[in-house]
Amino acid sequence: MIETGPAVLLRDFLACSVFDVRARLGDLRVPTVVVCGAEDRMTPPALGEELARSIPDARRVVIEGAGHMLMLEKPDEVEVALREMLFSRAAASTLRQAQGLEKADQG
Repeated sequence: MIETGPAVLLRDFLACSVFDVRARLGDLRVPTVVVCGAEDRMTPPALGEELARSIPDARRVVIEGAGHMLMLEKPDEVEVALREMLFSRAAASTLRQAQGLEKADQG
């Protein structure tokens, strides 16, 4: 963000302020983990909780000591959260179903 000019940053914030797809979250049918920084003041953990509740079978991970830039602040913890989701049996099964490689009643 230091290298980003103020005009670009302002346009980014304005775009984010009007982007709202919450009504469509229930349509998601892919493995999902919502990773939040416990100290995030731009997107507080309560919003991450709301997001995870709105997405079917989503899991929420709160990373202590991280703010909004948690991928830079706590990269190892973010990696663990993503790996757990990616390599879980449920995620693999859901992905196969989404690709039509497995019937929904198998698991």
